[in-house]
Amino acid sequence: MGPAYEVNRTPVRFDPASDTFTPDGSGLNCGCACQTGRRLASIQGNFGGSAWTAAAASFSVFTIGAIFPVIPFFMLHGQAAVIASVALSGLALYASGAVTSIFTGRSLILSGLRQLAIGLTAAAVTYSLGRLLRVSIA
Repeated sequence: MGPAYEVNRTPVRFDPASDTFTPDGSGLNCGCACQTGRRLASIQGNFGGSAWTAAAASFSVFTIGAIFPVIPFFMLHGQAAVIASVALSGLALYASGAVTSIFTGRSLILSGLRQLAIGLTAAAVTYSLGRLLRVSIA
């Protein structure tokens, strides 16, 4: 059983202008709000980690993901490199979606296809903007 807190049962209303909760005749119970706030604050410590660890992990994964579309350009030239880059990127996107399904419990195939669709959509938007601005890679 948790520590005993004196609970104020006065209902409150959030006032966005002052960014505070003010007494009101209806709405959120102040005691419940305070208790929930304490619980959420204590949960944060249970997960550990830090902003620096999250930043390093994000940078590492982003860097690894950025390698896949570039690899074919070291070995091939022209249209062959572009086709190989799209294919390798598609495989990497599908694989990352499939691996994500392990953690989410969703279908491996659907998660892979979802990630592939998101990546290809982002690539199409980027390509379209490049064409619009008349940018070329050659």
